[in-house]
Amino acid sequence: MAHKRRKREKKGPQSAPHPVTRSVASFLTRPQTVSAPVPPPQMESQEDSWLGPESQPNLLTPSQRSTGDESALLDKFKTMLQQKLATTAASITADISKQIQDLGHRTDVLEQKVDDITTVLDAHEQDIVDLQAQLRETMDKIEDSDNRSRRNNLRIRGLPETVTDLQAAVNDIFNALVPNLPKERLECDRIHRALRPLREGDPPRDIILRLHYHQTQVAILQASRQKNTLEHDGHQFQIYTDLAPITLQKRKILAPITKVLQHHRIRYRWLFPVKLAFSYNGQQHQLNSVQTGLDLLAHLGIMETQSGDPITPITKVLQHH
Repeated sequence: MAHKRRKREKKGPQSAPHPVTRSVASFLTRPQTVSAPVPPPQMESQEDSWLGPESQPNLLTPSQRSTGDESALLDKFKTMLQQKLATTAASITADISKQIQDLGHRTDVLEQKVDDITTVLDAHEQDIVDLQAQLRETMDKIEDSDNRSRRNNLRIRGLPETVTDLQAAVNDIFNALVPNLPKERLECDRIHRALRPLREGDPPRDIILRLHYHQTQVAILQASRQKNTLEHDGHQFQIYTDLAPITLQKRKILAPITKVLQHHRIRYRWLFPVKLAFSYNGQQHQLNSVQTGLDLLAHLGIMETQSGDPITPITKVLQHH
């Protein structure tokens, strides 16, 4: 009996740590993220049943070990997440700050360019105004020079194309208008028809002539204005000054005013550059636009006929405006 007890005492301490070693190894080697099932504790054999509770290893239960591991993992995950979030937030903040800084710089550059462009445009606008004024002045001078080169010219309108001997026809007309002028004062430098193609159905072309003496041209115009009608070989005609095309175009704009003056038998004359002058009730009046003429005629009370009906040309102008 004593031999068997010594044999159990020698065998017991060597076999007891085996389950403890296996449990610790399984705890250390199992994955931390997933709790592995813990094998049930082995039943005590008869050989180690004699060990008391104080000699057994102090091991945690599976539920306690699982709860502790999960808490540690959560704390570690929170720490890592906070670090990642802090790093990401810092990176995003730095990137946004850089973009805002770049946008601010680009905005400053654009504002500076806009200011420069505005300054240049303002200068260009003033230059355009000055150039337009210079252009108008230049055009007026060209128009005046063109009209001065025509100051000795006359236009005879209404003589048919069948009149081929223009010099003889003009001499007859001038002798009838200014019989007191000597023949040498009626000298013409040149005479011809208007240089435009003659088409069937068109009115006869004007006769354009240049007198050698300007005083003769003035005398012929004055004599023609004193006559109600001018006639040569049974054909009525009119005599006009030869003007630049741009001047004629400007005068056409004032045609409604001249028609009213003609209707009331009010004599008028043209002034440079484009002014209409006439005398009414002993007072001289001048105008240079249709609106000014309408206001003036309304003020003078000559816009209406004796019956009180508006004159047709003025009515059209008023309706147009």
